[in-house]
Formats: sequence, structure tokens, C-alpha cells
Amino acid sequence: MREFNEYYEWHVSRKAEFMAAALRNKDFHVELAKTKEEAKEVLLSMIPEGSSIGLGGSQTVVQLGVLEELHSDKYKLLDRYVYDSREGQHFGILRDSLLTDVFITGSNAVTMNGEIVN
Repeated sequence: MREFNEYYEWHVSRKAEFMAAALRNKDFHVELAKTKEEAKEVLLSMIPEGSSIGLGGSQTVVQLGVLEELHSDKYKLLDRYVYDSREGQHFGILRDSLLTDVFITGSNAVTMNGEIVN
């Protein structure tokens, strides 16, 4: 496991700021978070209460613990992770998710040029 020290943290922070600027230059809205708690807070702050929400599949979203909050009465979550395959619900949830107010998904990578790779 990589040892975190102030120099490594500085290096990672500079790369993140550089990539954020590249994404902003391509008209993306970018928020940087240093901790998973901060990332969860930023994500939830971007979703208006009452919104319908679709999920595109993201282990980051799962690991942040966001799903528990999204399952609350504040939102209308179409959860791709909870379905009854015997009733054919999975594809219906995926289809209906494309029409939600908010769609949350992950990305495989972001390049230093501000390109999102999926």
C-alpha cells in the first residue's frame, strides 16, 4: 500500500485541480472532494429533493454509502441493484432510469485532457 505523505498528497491534489480545470473548459460542472464523506455530501447537495433518480452502475456510489440516503422518502430512486429477476423488473428499471431527473453513473477514467473514458 502506498504511503501517504504531504508530498504525495500535494501531487495528487495538483493533478486533480489540473483535470478539473480541463473538464471545466469542456463545460462540465466539477466539484473536488478530499474524503468520501465530503464526496457524499457534495453529491447529495446536487440532487433536489423529490427528484427521480436512475443509477448507471457505480461501485463508487455503493462504497460512498449514498444508496441508503437515496432510498429515503426524499427521492424517487429506481435502484438497478434491487429487483426481482423472476418478474423481469431489471430491464424495466434500466429503461425507466433513462427518463429520470437525475442519472448517477461512474466512469472508468478521466484523462489529464479532461476526457471521460467509459
